Amino acid sequence: MNAAVRARWVISAVFLANGMGYGLWAAHMPVLRDALSLGEAALSLILMLVAVGALLGMPLAGWLGGRIGTHRATRLFLPAALGSVVLPILLAVFLPDSAPRLTVVAISAILFGIGNGALDVAMNAQASTVEKTLGYPMLSSCHGFFSLGGLLGSGLGGGLILIDFGRGDGMAAVLLLLFVLLVWPARFLLPTAAEAEDKKRFPFTGAVVALGALAFGCFMVEGAVADWSALLLTTTLPPGASVGWAAAGYTAYSLAMATCRFAGDRIVGRFGPVRTLAVSGLAISVGLLIAVTAPVLLLGAAGFVLVGLGAANVVPVLFRASANLPGISPSAGVAAAATLGYAGFLLGPPLIGWGAAQSSLNIALGVLAIMGLALLAGRRLVMRA
Repeated sequence: MNAAVRARWVISAVFLANGMGYGLWAAHMPVLRDALSLGEAALSLILMLVAVGALLGMPLAGWLGGRIGTHRATRLFLPAALGSVVLPILLAVFLPDSAPRLTVVAISAILFGIGNGALDVAMNAQASTVEKTLGYPMLSSCHGFFSLGGLLGSGLGGGLILIDFGRGDGMAAVLLLLFVLLVWPARFLLPTAAEAEDKKRFPFTGAVVALGALAFGCFMVEGAVADWSALLLTTTLPPGASVGWAAAGYTAYSLAMATCRFAGDRIVGRFGPVRTLAVSGLAISVGLLIAVTAPVLLLGAAGFVLVGLGAANVVPVLFRASANLPGISPSAGVAAAATLGYAGFLLGPPLIGWGAAQSSLNIALGVLAIMGLALLAGRRLVMRA
């Protein structure tokens, strides 16, 4: 096995581990809420602090990766991300009531955001390096591994809660095992030379902003499903049922998204990006409306399956279109659209929490169906690119 192929599987494993961490976090959201007796407004504040931390961590990873190489940056931020994701849960559950628990958990949420945001940038940059070295596309499959990790993490997290090992201690044990398994393979990531920081501004033209806005909407849906689906589905549980079953929504969503992402290149190749984007938008809208109106858990989970199928290939299509815009270099176009897009993933969940506090979680998530409809209008941008 040559170095590039070996690095491909290593970075895929890093995406998988990061996805598992996020899936475990999503499954344990009801635990965090109940441990601190948080309402939706207070919980949205915690999620906002995670977003603030990520906005701090992303430029840090970009700056550091350009100086020590993306392979070293990925190895550095991997333990930071895996360790920090469990901190808010552990502190919320195990700190004594006499301690300023909410303040400490808020600080830990910022640290979680820093670690996760930094790893996100580093591992994507390393995956791009591997892709260029291989000479064929593989970045979509890396995101497929992230979705697969989300599936495994949420399913495992729900199982840990069901067997009374879900107070953060079981989550910590899983994350520690992941880190131990990845320490040695991470040495085989592809070395990248340190480069001077690019001083050029992102080309925020009208077309780039429009594509970035569509990516913002799609990432907003992804982030909202990750952080709020389990809480939404707790309302569909029969009396006395464990909240661990509510993780089924994100588990089903992650399974659908992972499957569709691994098949993404074939889907777009057969049906074309414009048709793919249109069908994806409809699937997102219909799936969200089903999920927020479902009276039983199974139907709600089915709605999230449809959302996962729809959202799976939207971002690759949008990023490909931004790379083909006339008068803009491919890397600059993708970077600008990605910057706007990832903001949706970070800011979406707390905005949903704020909306839920003003009305209800069902209405706040249901409004996101507009994002799917926006993709129908946006398909013309893809057609011109």
